[in-house]
Amino acid sequence: MPRLSEMDVSVPCPKCRHPTRIKARDVRPGLPVECDACGASFALTEEDLERLQKGLDDLTQTTRKFGGRSA
Repeated sequence: MPRLSEMDVSVPCPKCRHPTRIKARDVRPGLPVECDACGASFALTEEDLERLQKGLDDLTQTTRKFGGRSA
């Protein structure tokens, strides 16, 4: 299983809503991102980070539920 920091996370483009993938290790507020679909440039917001953190928390909880270990 790949390290969590090497996994891709998806952030929806605020213009076209297309999921744009970035490495988890790069996620930080203000990170400049360019949409793969429409080319719009945007920066990650605190709201984006909160959604990503919730996803990670859910993944950790699910992993523990099935007796796995979290990364």
